[in-house]
Amino acid sequence: MRYQFFKSLGELSETLLFVHSFFGCDTTSRFFGFAKQTALHLAKSDATFKKAAMVFNYENSPKEEIIAAGEQVTTRVYKDNDNESLLALKVRMFEHKVCTSTDFVHPETLPPTPPAVKYHSLRVYLQIME
Repeated sequence: MRYQFFKSLGELSETLLFVHSFFGCDTTSRFFGFAKQTALHLAKSDATFKKAAMVFNYENSPKEEIIAAGEQVTTRVYKDNDNESLLALKVRMFEHKVCTSTDFVHPETLPPTPPAVKYHSLRVYLQIME
């Protein structure tokens, strides 16, 4: 019975643990305003997202690859333009919010900083390996 459930998930089953860990579980935090449904949709439809998520499944992934994959997943969630860097995405989104808003820019609506994503990615990798 359980095997049939995972078989029905297909390729999604390879990224399911990553989605659960990266987008918030008991031991890791989550991004403000993004639920796991967003990540599941990307895991089904976005090849770049899937490729980056698979880095977290390998037992001896280098630290640099984990950090780069975490940044890439984060930029995909925030709908980047042509794989721009996380910092460039954060600045672009901030500038857009300042130019178009008449209200205070809420920092939680911006993407996390690169150091925050770095340590979040390493925590997620540890959670998946455990």
